[in-house]
Amino acid sequence: MAVMNLDRVYFCCLYGNNEDEIIIRHIDRDFDYESEMIALEEDFWINHVQAQVPPIYTESGELILESVRRHIGDADTDAPEILLNGDCEANIARFLELQDLKRELDNRIKTVDYQMNRIKGLIADVMGKNCFASCEVDGIPYQVTYNPVYRTGIDKDNLTKLKERHPDLYDEYVTVSESRRFYVKPKEKETAA
Repeated sequence: MAVMNLDRVYFCCLYGNNEDEIIIRHIDRDFDYESEMIALEEDFWINHVQAQVPPIYTESGELILESVRRHIGDADTDAPEILLNGDCEANIARFLELQDLKRELDNRIKTVDYQMNRIKGLIADVMGKNCFASCEVDGIPYQVTYNPVYRTGIDKDNLTKLKERHPDLYDEYVTVSESRRFYVKPKEKETAA
């Protein structure tokens, strides 16, 4: 609207692949919002595009890692070790705190999982071969299901056999993808020789 100097724009959306299912909406020009957007775009253009300075990440960790993988490419195991400092030191300290917290929570989850699995086992024992059961707890009826689930897969031993006996089929159907593991651990002290 700013580029074309228009005060109102109509949007038309056809859905359902027939002419009876259509939505028409309009938007009026908002000069204050437009000015704010132009200022933000100018800042981005000058301080990031022209200055060749990537903006800070605002996405989730998984999206950042995926972006880094696409932008940087495959890992180079022969690249020299680099020294992290500045913001990275604070990030590492916070990562270590969160790692400890996660370990605590994981231990609590393991305890809860253990208790839940024990109860599941006791109920499954009563159900026997039956896949469905019901009961009432505090006046609320519940249905319990314990249905079989089937998965198709090749375990590691059979995959090794396939590679040995039919390498052509193995190469045709097995794919190898790269992923990277992120660890932070105390560095071993170097000893003088």
